[in-house]
Amino acid sequence: MAVTIGKVQYVKVGDDFGFVEIRHQGSTEVELFIIWFFTSGPGGPIGFWTLQLMLALARNLTVEITHGDQSAFIEQVKLRAA
Repeated sequence: MAVTIGKVQYVKVGDDFGFVEIRHQGSTEVELFIIWFFTSGPGGPIGFWTLQLMLALARNLTVEITHGDQSAFIEQVKLRAA
């Protein structure tokens, strides 16, 4: 399991996908993560993650994204204190 910490650069949401770009903490490196893909839309934890990511973008908060090793699919989202 891998963890990426950084700031949200943008969130893109459609009917059957959700993506977020994170700028790594203390770096200019950015990474694209998949919130969901090919489902009926966000619901349950995925909907909450999307809300958290949009809030982090709006308030310039740091997020902690947990994802599988060598995987862009998000497994967990945490907001860090401002």
